[in-house]
Amino acid sequence: MCAVEIYISVGSNIAGEAERRVEDALRFLSDSFDDAAASEVYRTAPLSGVGEMYANAVFRACTDIPSEEVTAMLKKYERDCGRIKGDKQHVVIDLDLVVYGAEVLRPKDGSADFFLRGYNQLLNRF
Repeated sequence: MCAVEIYISVGSNIAGEAERRVEDALRFLSDSFDDAAASEVYRTAPLSGVGEMYANAVFRACTDIPSEEVTAMLKKYERDCGRIKGDKQHVVIDLDLVVYGAEVLRPKDGSADFFLRGYNQLLNRF
């Protein structure tokens, strides 16, 4: 039984490495959560108009971990991968908990194409 359904936005814009970094993050997430699924990896333009195209995906899973702990785990993974907070031009990996149960934690992300594209793919599976 699924305690809480979560959706995580995954992205990277490192030229020549973005897809691999997203795929690595999806493997990390799959190893960390139960009842997991991921959208396809796809490309989107940066919202700021600055930097390389992004590779994106959305990850869905079930958990009983509180949202604050999930977010802390995601940010630790980002730091371990070399993410520099505030650097929007060179995003090694970006993991954001967008939906936690019935709550949209990041409404701006939740309505953006980079999230909705993968989210809608996953909704069609479940």
